[in-house]
Amino acid sequence: MIPGGFVKRSISVIITVLLLAGVSGNVSADSKDVVARIGAREITNAELNQYLRAYPKNDKVDISQTSVKKEVLKSVVNMIVLSTKAREKGLDKSKELEKAMELAISGVLVSAILNDDIIKKIDVTDDDIKLYYSTRKDNFKAPETVKARHILLRVKRDASDEEKKQLREKAEGVLKRAKAGEDFVKLVTEFSEDASKSVGGDLGYISKGKTVKPFEEAAFAMKPGEISGIVESKFGYHIIKVEDRKPAGVQPLEEVRDKIKQTIFESRQSTQVKEYLDQALKDAKVELYPEKLDAGR
Repeated sequence: MIPGGFVKRSISVIITVLLLAGVSGNVSADSKDVVARIGAREITNAELNQYLRAYPKNDKVDISQTSVKKEVLKSVVNMIVLSTKAREKGLDKSKELEKAMELAISGVLVSAILNDDIIKKIDVTDDDIKLYYSTRKDNFKAPETVKARHILLRVKRDASDEEKKQLREKAEGVLKRAKAGEDFVKLVTEFSEDASKSVGGDLGYISKGKTVKPFEEAAFAMKPGEISGIVESKFGYHIIKVEDRKPAGVQPLEEVRDKIKQTIFESRQSTQVKEYLDQALKDAKVELYPEKLDAGR
């Protein structure tokens, strides 16, 4: 899955700049290598790879994935079509666009130099991860949890006593079937009115304080494999099945390895980018005159 915003954030700057900077495509390419045509304009795999290589490093996105390539290709086609219409109207000659292009190119160049001089050189080793974990185990304490499924028969806020009674009786009937050994997931599908119905009533692992009190008290008093009685909460009548329990403790290293690696990477990136910028500003002999900012009003 492509993380939300990946294509939107990158395309709006990087693809625009590459197009405006003169990546004009190949009008006589081998047809086997052409991945899209817009009139006489052809986009080849080689050109598409140029766009893909322009993306900043992102551990969550594999640019070799077909799904990523498809998204980028669609965005490139859209950009070409719309930028062509803009040129036909003469909008590429405006001073505003020139300034926008200058800023966009500057932004891409900043990303490029930071990626080239810093980001791609950051290496988080296995020893780094182990050291971080061993010296910060308190950060990885996990509370006691239970893995539960449930069936919910909702009670309307304005339900009459008679309506509540009827729903309770219905819940008792469902409970009887569950206790008799009927497939719990099938009963969820047939009767539950909770959003979790689409996943068989699965709530995953829950810790104390994350659910309403009556539900919590019932679930944490049960053993794996047990089915509760009727549990009444402000939402209605629940029938709970506990499938697993995990005692409180420290999360194993393997469960948090990727998170630790990302944390170390981001920390080093932040520190090194600041140091790099401070040195660049010093080398450039930058002088600021903030006292003059209001003078131009």
